[in-house]
Amino acid sequence: MRGVALYERALALAPRFPDALYNLGVACSEAGQPERAVHLYELAVHFQPACAEAWNNLGVLQRSAGNLERGVACYRAALQLRPAFPQALNNLAVVLTAQASRPTAWHERAVRACRASLGCTCRANSILPCSGSCAHEHLTSTSNAWYFHSNQVKVRRAQALS
Repeated sequence: MRGVALYERALALAPRFPDALYNLGVACSEAGQPERAVHLYELAVHFQPACAEAWNNLGVLQRSAGNLERGVACYRAALQLRPAFPQALNNLAVVLTAQASRPTAWHERAVRACRASLGCTCRANSILPCSGSCAHEHLTSTSNAWYFHSNQVKVRRAQALS
């Protein structure tokens, strides 16, 4: 955990440094310390309210803790800052579609953002299935699309390294 020690050292020198607060929050979240991560993300958005990533990550932890309303508020704060933030759109869509029986406008935006990230140009503004042979043609949900997209990124990285 050498990285954690360095973030803590940076914060000892500058306790209001939002980048170190955010990055230490990420490290704590990955280390299974969600309560500490929540506190650090809250400090990060307090000192840098325009950090959409911190709002999104705070929303993820709030949702995981069962605080759905707070999670939704955090995702919406992230989207106010970055309206085309795919992760926040996806995370909000997951919560909202779980609460409703039909997709919402937020879910539709998340699907569109996902398609754009996959490089699809056919029906880019539609949530209808593509008629061509796009990689996402048979993806039915945003979470499936993001899972597919992350795997494609891993494959591309592996190909670049070989």
